[in-house]
Amino acid sequence: MEVWEVYKQAVDEFKAENFDATLKLLEEVTRRDPAYRKAYILESYVWNRRHNYFKEFIALTKALPLFDTLDPDQKSLAAHALSLYGDVCRALAMPEESVKALLMSGELLTDNADACEKIGRAIFSANASEKFLPADFRKLYDEYKKRLSDVVPYPKKFYNHKKIRVGFLSADFRNHVVIMWSWHILIELNKNFFEVHCYSNVSNPDVVTEHLSKVSEGWRDIFGLNDEQVAKIIRDDEIDILFDLGGYTTATRLRVATYCPATVQISGIGFTCSTGLNCIDYFLSDVHCAGNSSAMREYFTEKIIVMPQTHACYTPTGFENKFEKVDSPPC
Repeated sequence: MEVWEVYKQAVDEFKAENFDATLKLLEEVTRRDPAYRKAYILESYVWNRRHNYFKEFIALTKALPLFDTLDPDQKSLAAHALSLYGDVCRALAMPEESVKALLMSGELLTDNADACEKIGRAIFSANASEKFLPADFRKLYDEYKKRLSDVVPYPKKFYNHKKIRVGFLSADFRNHVVIMWSWHILIELNKNFFEVHCYSNVSNPDVVTEHLSKVSEGWRDIFGLNDEQVAKIIRDDEIDILFDLGGYTTATRLRVATYCPATVQISGIGFTCSTGLNCIDYFLSDVHCAGNSSAMREYFTEKIIVMPQTHACYTPTGFENKFEKVDSPPC
């Protein structure tokens, strides 16, 4: 049996979640061909699924030296490996290494949207390090903005609706902490003055998704649509205020906002640091996160809305798992 056939068997075992069998087959692949890059990447997937991030890290450190990033045929897989490496470095509390790897991943990609996704994750990792100063963040934001050359923003347009149309953009319209932080604003905006429109990038909907889809005046499932398509939908819906709840977090659609589909654009709640994008007019924060510190404001390109108490009001949705009653401490 050829090496690639053994690898294919390993892939099939992985898909069937037979991880021990997968590892055994991959061991045979790398024994017969120590330079078989895909084997180490698949091994990293196994350890990731088992939440063994150290072994995932080791597998990827074996894969990365095997790539020639100048070879066009290897660039795509190399970018993927660097992306995985960046994520596991963040999981292992190595944010500086994570940033470096994710930026390298973005550099290897020709598709601007894909590159922005990698650079956005680098910005997310940078927020976990005290070593990144305002100037460092500006460089990261500049890298992101370099990949917006294909974006043609809409001209600013003002509407005269009877009610202000507020559009919320998020990948977390599900049983997720971001929704518990924004539940009141999604559910209890005064219906006499506001219409709530939701643009959902949820990949696995749940009961919270279903509930929000029923109570919002406008619900759009945008998962699988590209940024330009989503921006056109928002523009056609004549949204007055677009509220991005994700920033640079997982499955973010922040790039949609760079098309400027809404009259006013704001970010916050799900991501507590600046987007670094001129298309975002305001950032929702509070005295605890931003306060009156001029040093803190150096990090923001947006005008900060500083709430006097808190900008994130934790409210259980009623759909989450019930917690057991708190008893005496175990020790």
